[in-house]
Amino acid sequence: MDFDMIDEFVSTVIEKIDPDQRNLCFAVNFTLELSEERSIPPKLLLDLADACRKQKMPLEEYVFAKACTRLASG
Repeated sequence: MDFDMIDEFVSTVIEKIDPDQRNLCFAVNFTLELSEERSIPPKLLLDLADACRKQKMPLEEYVFAKACTRLASG
């Protein structure tokens, strides 16, 4: 998986996150569908959540971590 594809994936997901936290479920579902469509493994979603945590981006961290959990649990 190349860096440009990951960068586009992250940017697309971040655009869907509502800054007012009113629609995080939509963002999680969108991330889950997009990750399945693009064959993004749960480990990468977890790595992205960790990167967001380090950058103090809690909404993005939540969305990637929740999508990772749902994808990994089937």
